Amino acid sequence: MLGFVCGPERVVEVRPGREIRQSRIVDARDTTFLVRVVVDRTEADIRIVTVYKTSRVAKYWSTT
Repeated sequence: MLGFVCGPERVVEVRPGREIRQSRIVDARDTTFLVRVVVDRTEADIRIVTVYKTSRVAKYWSTT
């Protein structure tokens, strides 16, 4: 999970201090999913708010 937080494919700033970090993954069935990590970021640290996986890659990837 640390790789998604520290090295995501894409970072979307929702508002100052809150980001959505996301990366695409492919499972064993060759299905592509998007893992989205919502984080609160300060100068001192990064706190994970929530993490979820979605199959709606086109919805979240194209709008960001």
